[in-house]
Amino acid sequence: MSEVETRLTSDAADYEALAPITGWAYGDDASSSLEWLKRAEPGSLRVAGRSGKVEGGLLEVAMGQWFQGRRVATLGVAGVAIAPEARGRGVAIALIGATLRSARQRGIALSTLYPSTYKLYRKAGYELAGCLCRFTLQLRQLPRAPLVLAGRQQADHGPADRAGQRVAAERRAVLAGKQRLEDLRVGHHGGHRHH
Repeated sequence: MSEVETRLTSDAADYEALAPITGWAYGDDASSSLEWLKRAEPGSLRVAGRSGKVEGGLLEVAMGQWFQGRRVATLGVAGVAIAPEARGRGVAIALIGATLRSARQRGIALSTLYPSTYKLYRKAGYELAGCLCRFTLQLRQLPRAPLVLAGRQQADHGPADRAGQRVAAERRAVLAGKQRLEDLRVGHHGGHRHH
């Protein structure tokens, strides 16, 4: 089996070759996938394959994240797609590895993506980061309150209102670095928040 080759490209033939693979991977058709790929910055398409045949690809998206008021160059990885017949043959890990090596050579310190599978991306050095807090409430269980107009004092409408104010205050404390997210625990006993 020959070695997987990768390259950044702006070649229309590479876009055409990757479009049906991307469509298959994401449950879309080739023409819609081609339109999506072409909306990316020129030169941001990386393809991979053997013997000149495109077997997969991804988009490299120039991004930035802010740390202590400074922008840190970040590479977003999007639309990773591998042809069904090429799966399990090292194409994906070669593609991601080449992408990360190239980013490092360009001085890019971070890379982010939304993983479809953890095993592949952990093998390449990615790990879960960040958090998503979601609160689910049934509207019928919330107390009804009159509309509060701008400029008027907001009234306390009971336990649900106070719980919402506590959640907002805790979120502000976490974002300001005054409280750790891990220290917050949400209990489901009677709808109260427990610390």
